[in-house]
Amino acid sequence: MRLEIIRELKSKGSKVELLLEVDSEFLEIYRSETGDYDDPINQEWFNEWFEGLVKYGIEGDDWLK
Repeated sequence: MRLEIIRELKSKGSKVELLLEVDSEFLEIYRSETGDYDDPINQEWFNEWFEGLVKYGIEGDDWLK
């Protein structure tokens, strides 16, 4: 499973826009967990799912300390 940041752009305020590249395994995991098989994928659903992954990772590990 692979996720790569292709481009990072400054945005408004403290936000940063990221262009991500994912492999087919990552995309298939997202689709199977959410049922989103549309092409293109639903951006709002993907954002919520990805934020959940990050929150779960943070809660499950002390990597921010």
